[in-house]
Amino acid sequence: MKITHASTARLADRLETRWILSASSYASVYALIQKYFQPIKYSDRPWTQSIFFNNDSHDLPPEISIKLRRYFKKPVPGAFRPVPGIWHLDEVITDHTQLHQKHKTRTAIDYHAAMKRYRRKNVLCAMTQTDYLCPLNTPLRPYTAIEYHRDHFTNKAGDCRITLDRDIRFWHQLAEGTWIPLGQEYGIRFEIKCLPSVLSSALWKTLRALLVRNRALPIGGKRYAALNRLSAWQRTIMPLPQNEAPGVEYGASFEVKTGTAYALSAELYQLFTRTPRFAITSDRPWISEGGLIRIYFKDQFRINLYGDTFRWVWSPSLRSPISTSLIRRQRQEKSGYRLITPPLIREYFSTHAFHGALLQGRRQFWVEGQDRRVFQISIFRSTNFSSSSQLNQVDIQYVGRAIPADPQNPEKKIECQLRTLARLVKSHCGELTPARRSLFAFAAMEDQDMSNPVPQVLSRIGKDRISERAKATR
Repeated sequence: MKITHASTARLADRLETRWILSASSYASVYALIQKYFQPIKYSDRPWTQSIFFNNDSHDLPPEISIKLRRYFKKPVPGAFRPVPGIWHLDEVITDHTQLHQKHKTRTAIDYHAAMKRYRRKNVLCAMTQTDYLCPLNTPLRPYTAIEYHRDHFTNKAGDCRITLDRDIRFWHQLAEGTWIPLGQEYGIRFEIKCLPSVLSSALWKTLRALLVRNRALPIGGKRYAALNRLSAWQRTIMPLPQNEAPGVEYGASFEVKTGTAYALSAELYQLFTRTPRFAITSDRPWISEGGLIRIYFKDQFRINLYGDTFRWVWSPSLRSPISTSLIRRQRQEKSGYRLITPPLIREYFSTHAFHGALLQGRRQFWVEGQDRRVFQISIFRSTNFSSSSQLNQVDIQYVGRAIPADPQNPEKKIECQLRTLARLVKSHCGELTPARRSLFAFAAMEDQDMSNPVPQVLSRIGKDRISERAKATR
């Protein structure tokens, strides 16, 4: 086994992409990687436990990740229990404007010392110059935990690193010392961390062919995967109310400046703890956070990827103004949440033409009016994989009614309340402007720029499948 220098493994200024593959492909993928890469053995402890810090206000911006790590020879049996002793503390700041600049500091720290350190509201003040991070609304705490097995590989030049993660399990800490399981991720994570120059090499063509052949799909980081699973668990304990207008989406969207976007989730949440006409829902009183990847096709069809699960969404009609251009109403059909399988994804790419893809992180909470109609308020950042450009938005969407549906003209009442709610949000946040771009338009590949690996692979999956069908009909 080859042991490399630490700087080779880190590649701070790198392009990092993550993919999910079928678990059954592990052996064949591992064998192919060994033809071009050398295994790295850092120690005889291939199992990793990571604890991610967060708070119930979800104040940490997407640029910052804070986690404790420890390594084990074999998976830890039973429920998750943080082991006292020395852990590795990773504080990571990522420059999302370039998608590949990541700056990490790692220090050894005692577990109890780390708990004490992050109980201070001003703990992030020295990490960044962004004013809204200081102070935090509430102290950070261990929020989610992840355990997985990892294989490392690097090439001879040292400018590309591959990791294979499998048997991934997730937990969430409800209260001090009370951890609940969030399940296991199905599939393997194939992560490529390389210098941008690798994308013009023969090595990248080999990796791209591997991804296309295995129908690999992009996947977000494990931090968001854990938060997505927490949101799914929350939906099971408190399902959303009944929609009075099934098949129709009612909403309003604003664009917001990048520097203040993620501060708005906690700020708006506090606003609705004291407004008379709308209030935080008593059934769902929390702020939720998660991330997804949206793959758009040219016929207004898209796939939302949440990790190892997805759902499809079809919007056959574009935005249709009602009484004001701020409000949108459009037909929309959605599937349930499904487990990703290569044959199913292959079929979607063969029947729909690829349009573009977005990486999206979001926070959301729910408010209700006096008649118990519930609205979801989301603050999200979308990044175009092709251009690296970003769009920050606040979105308000009608969800349903917590009591039986109104039989008399519920649509008009929904529109009226939505307009009132949108004006309330706008009056509180003067920097908001009505959204003029749909996410479908924003997702388009700019000037057919295919330099990023994600649109490269997704576009080729579609072409490869169409080619297969053509050969089969000859």
